[in-house]
Amino acid sequence: MRPIAYTVHGPLPEIELVAERFSLAAFLFGPLWLLAHAAWIEAILWLGFVGAGIAAGIFLLPDRPLPELSVLAAALFTGFEAGEIRRRVLARRGHQAIGVVCGDSRADAEDRVVLKVRS
Repeated sequence: MRPIAYTVHGPLPEIELVAERFSLAAFLFGPLWLLAHAAWIEAILWLGFVGAGIAAGIFLLPDRPLPELSVLAAALFTGFEAGEIRRRVLARRGHQAIGVVCGDSRADAEDRVVLKVRS
């Protein structure tokens, strides 16, 4: 298994780890994933982009697959940029980036953070 890089955010009692990888959940459930992570601005932008693609597909170019392509583009963008979206939301809440840690799993990365804090 490949190690995954995690960025560590927040004040020390309540740290959060954000994985640097493609998020399948964000890809499949884009707006719901954004709302679950309190990314309200990004969810509105996601829906606006997809809505504009659907409107363009219906009214401007009805013979082109613009609605499907806009949904696919938004889903791919959300999946690939999920970590960056989470980091920006945490930064807006005041959780600063503390550091970076690597681990084979999330539990392994959390253990490494605990070891770094104790030492």
